[in-house]
Amino acid sequence: MKKQFLFLPFLLLLTLSVFGQKNGTGKSGAQDVIVRKNNAAEKDSSKVYDIVNIETMPTYPGGDDALVGFISKHVKYPRKSRRANIQGKVTVAFVVDKDGSVTDVHVKKGIEGDDDRCNNEAVRVVSMLKKFTPGIQNGRLVKVAFSIPITFRIQN
Repeated sequence: MKKQFLFLPFLLLLTLSVFGQKNGTGKSGAQDVIVRKNNAAEKDSSKVYDIVNIETMPTYPGGDDALVGFISKHVKYPRKSRRANIQGKVTVAFVVDKDGSVTDVHVKKGIEGDDDRCNNEAVRVVSMLKKFTPGIQNGRLVKVAFSIPITFRIQN
């Protein structure tokens, strides 16, 4: 009997904010400001916001369903991983830039013992995402950090 696989991305609302970790002061480490000599605090234009501290979230064209659909359509379960019955979840982190482009795509947590085949496949697909509508904070377009869990599962 031929094995089939089921690809299940558990997305956005549950685990988007891996970058929103709190430091010992109770503030996110991504909330640094630059203080100029004239004591005026300006936010660094390269600052990356996490989803907890953003006024208007970036949105994928067509919404969350379109995002899940794109990932589901384009992920190809690596043949060697499927044959070796390698299963698990790959969490891919990325940044939605000020222009909506997807940048800094990397594996936050991957599947071990797979020679990175599933990990690389997840990064490949997330790197292909269309531009998002950018996030907004204080009336400015800003960079926003995301993470998406992508599950590789084989079903008989």
